[in-house]
Amino acid sequence: MSGFGAELGRGNVHGRTTVLALVSMHRTNEAAAHLSNEPEGLAQVLSGLEVTEAESVRLRLERGAHHTATDGMTLIVVLEGTVRFSQRAVATACVTRPSITHRADEILSAGDALLTCGDDVLHLESLDDAHVVVSHLRLAETSLRHAAALPSMLAVVGFRERGPAAGELAQHLGEPSGVARPGNPVICLLMHRMLLLEVIRVWFELGCAPRGWPTADRDPHLDRVVAAVDADPGRAWTVDTLARVGAMSRSAFAAAFREHYGVSPARFVTQTRMALAMRMLGAGASVAEVGAGLGYASTEGFSRRFREHIGVTPSTWVAMQRGTIAAPLGR
Repeated sequence: MSGFGAELGRGNVHGRTTVLALVSMHRTNEAAAHLSNEPEGLAQVLSGLEVTEAESVRLRLERGAHHTATDGMTLIVVLEGTVRFSQRAVATACVTRPSITHRADEILSAGDALLTCGDDVLHLESLDDAHVVVSHLRLAETSLRHAAALPSMLAVVGFRERGPAAGELAQHLGEPSGVARPGNPVICLLMHRMLLLEVIRVWFELGCAPRGWPTADRDPHLDRVVAAVDADPGRAWTVDTLARVGAMSRSAFAAAFREHYGVSPARFVTQTRMALAMRMLGAGASVAEVGAGLGYASTEGFSRRFREHIGVTPSTWVAMQRGTIAAPLGR
C-alpha cells in the first residue's frame, strides 16, 4: 500500500468491546463539542494543547537594547521594566487594559504577557532597564488543530494580576537548576503548559477573543469533513473521499483544508487518530486493541505511526503516564 491510503492504514474497525466503547465515547464527546458555547469552546482549545518541548531564557535588557525572537510559538512575560514589540502580524493582536479592549499599541510593561503563534520574527526593544522571560514552545502534532484556532499574536496587559499563579511560575522559568532532580523535564513541560493556557484564558476572559471564537470562522463544508473523521477515525480516508464529504473538488478541498487548519487532510486524520489513541491507551486498552480499533493493518504499523507523531512508542508513552519511566521530552 502506498500514498495517502498507506499513511492512514486500512479502515476496517476491529477490536474488543472496550475499544468500540471508547471510540463511541469519543464520537459523543466530539459531537457535543461542535455544539459548544464559547466557554466550552475555550475549554476544548485548552485541553487540546500539549507542550512537548520548552526552552526559556531570562533576559536583562538595558535601555535601548534589542532582542529578536525566532519564529514559531513564543511566550514572553515582562518581569520588570517596559518593552516595545514589533511584528508584521501586530495588527492582529489584541491588548487589553482595565475596562478597555483595543488594538495593540506594541508596549508591554511589568506583569504583561505576549504570545505569538505565527511564522514572523518578533522584535523586542527595551524602553528602560527591563527583565523578561522568553519561552520557545513546541506543541504535539495532535495539538496543531487546536493551535490553529489561536490568532497569530495575542497580548495581555495585567496578566500577572489576572493569573497570579501562572504569573508566579514565570518568575522561575529560565533560571539555572542547581540540582538535576528526577522528573525535571516533566515538571518543566507542565509549568510551561500552565503558563500558556493561563495566558490564553485571561485573553479570552478580558474580551479579546472574536465573537463566537473559536468557531466564528468555521467553514460548513470543512465542518462536515471534520465531523466525518471524528465519527469514524478508523475509516480508510483518502483526499477524494474527504472532498466528496465536503462537496468540493479534490484540489479545492485540499487547498482550503490546508489553509484553514494548517495541515494536510492526511496529517489531520492521523492527528485525530493519535489524539484518540492516547485517550484509549490511557483508559487501559492494549496497543494491539488501539491499533486495530483505529484501522491500522498491524500493531507494528500503528506503533510506528504513533512514534512518528508523538515521539515515543505506545508502550513507552503508557509507562510515562504511569510514572514508571522518565519522559524523554523537554529541556
